[in-house]
Amino acid sequence: MGRPALGTFCFFVSLAALSAGCAEDSSPADNADGGPPAGDLGTPPREIVRLAPGTDPSAPTHFERPGVTDASRASAVLYPLDGVLFPRNVHPADVQWEGPGAQGDLYRVRFAGVLPELTAYVTHTGDAFKYDYAFDTDAWRQLAEASGGRPVTLTVDRWDRARDEVVRGPATQVRFARG
Repeated sequence: MGRPALGTFCFFVSLAALSAGCAEDSSPADNADGGPPAGDLGTPPREIVRLAPGTDPSAPTHFERPGVTDASRASAVLYPLDGVLFPRNVHPADVQWEGPGAQGDLYRVRFAGVLPELTAYVTHTGDAFKYDYAFDTDAWRQLAEASGGRPVTLTVDRWDRARDEVVRGPATQVRFARG
């Protein structure tokens, strides 16, 4: 297995740890080759996490606390459309959203409901910010293969820097065609 791209964090869970209700995680800093921890070779990742260029590695910590639900301050997904069915061989979707935001706010773009989950952290960079993120092909392929036709939930949550709080975005459901 090659080294993951700069800014990539991979989390692995062993079957024993999962059945015991606890997680064993590992990041590339712990593994010289970026692979799973010793003794867990071949275990698929539980979550694939990406940091958009310019995003501080501490970004995930802002989303650890409960958030608020406020439609007037939430990020709404524009694309992909709710209920879309993706072919398994399609290029990664460029997730696009709208809503309030200011320079320094953080966004968490997450596909959840199957393992591995895909999560990206994106920093609002100012006036030229485009409110979008596209996962890399490898991560997208892993999500498509793991979904098996089941619904996957896409959310875009925002950490409002000015208020130091997380604003939860509404959920969008997507699916990938079965193999």
